[in-house]
Amino acid sequence: MGGVLGSHAGPLGIAGALVEGGLLGTFTMFRGEAKSIVRDSGGGAVMLDGLFMPGVSKVAGGIASAIASKYANSNKNKLILGAISGAILGGVLAASGFVPLGAGLGSIICALSGGLGPFFGPRFSQFFRNLSQDCGKLLVRAADNLKIIKKNLPEKTVNSTGAFPACFLKEGIRTYIYSNGSLGAIIVSALTETIEQIHIFLTSKGSQNKSCIE
Repeated sequence: MGGVLGSHAGPLGIAGALVEGGLLGTFTMFRGEAKSIVRDSGGGAVMLDGLFMPGVSKVAGGIASAIASKYANSNKNKLILGAISGAILGGVLAASGFVPLGAGLGSIICALSGGLGPFFGPRFSQFFRNLSQDCGKLLVRAADNLKIIKKNLPEKTVNSTGAFPACFLKEGIRTYIYSNGSLGAIIVSALTETIEQIHIFLTSKGSQNKSCIE
């Protein structure tokens, strides 16, 4: 798909679009993983190297971090595999001219994000999941004090109520980095993430107050 979209720009456009399409496709594959630790690791790593890497190359560290979270069996191995994968991917992108950075700098940035992503990403996401629960309790308590509601609400409803401010903030921060500050992207992404999280809260089974990274 990337190659087709870049075909209007000639051979160089096709080559660049093929790389972009491959990176985005690979990153999206990992973001669709069933285990949240893989999804969150990849998303968190992109936030780290997204501060320095331009355009689609932001996902390089995310791919490396997701690989580490999926295939490594210990924290030490996750750090090593993520760093090595990130260094290789970032170095290749920079050395090929796809990223306007030196190969050494590209390797260092992606090695750091790839290695740290498995530890930063899940904790970042879990913080905002817990914040959704806390915000929901505060909002329901305020509504109860104002006599807007007259009975205890189900746990799923409480958590869903708090999802809007918490998830909107979380995805707003993430998309600000992903999109280099595009207001339209921030609004669309934040709303989409909020709706998704509300759906998860409403359809999940069992207690939702158990904090768990994985």
